[in-house]
Amino acid sequence: MPILLFPQGAAALGLDIAAVASDILPALGAANFADLDWCTETELLDYADEAARRLASKVSVWVNRYGLQTVNPGTQPAPAPSDMIDAIHVSWNGASLRPASALDLESYDSGWQSTTGTPARFSIDAGAGQIFLYPAVTVSGTLATIYHQLQPQIAVGASVVNAPTVFWDFFGLAMLAGARGKESEQAMPEMAAHFEQRMTLFEQIAQQYWGAAQ
Repeated sequence: MPILLFPQGAAALGLDIAAVASDILPALGAANFADLDWCTETELLDYADEAARRLASKVSVWVNRYGLQTVNPGTQPAPAPSDMIDAIHVSWNGASLRPASALDLESYDSGWQSTTGTPARFSIDAGAGQIFLYPAVTVSGTLATIYHQLQPQIAVGASVVNAPTVFWDFFGLAMLAGARGKESEQAMPEMAAHFEQRMTLFEQIAQQYWGAAQ
């Protein structure tokens, strides 16, 4: 169950990006997708998907908890959630672990990958899709991870994003920027750059409410 952090209480979720795409058609000179012969709906949703990934890497909109994951001796490293961008908090048997880079661990202990004991630190950059515990566990226990979550791919037929409607304009700007930046007779590089600037401003404002993702 995703944990979405809103500035004031609960907010309505379920933003249909396909509806946003339909809403911006007049700005692209079309009444419907049949009229839009230089940019497809699939391409617009691809631009929105890129924007969702960008947003997730910059703003703490999507936060999830993965746990309790059982880790046994000899199973180091533990698999990270497949949709994790970065970890906010990791705990072992309820005790918080301190984050550390692989270089940090190497500086602490040249043999850190084989050192065993009670975990005190974790690293997510020592291997793709993995959470390394330092020291490695000697007894079975539970690992819990709170992390910034990447959203499922936005595509035709799967265009609903777990986001409040305040992000309607952000995704609209992303699709306009992508369409006007696309190499075609309808390209408007200056407008594409303008839309990108407005997206950046939106992200900066959103960070004031939700916090930065990294």
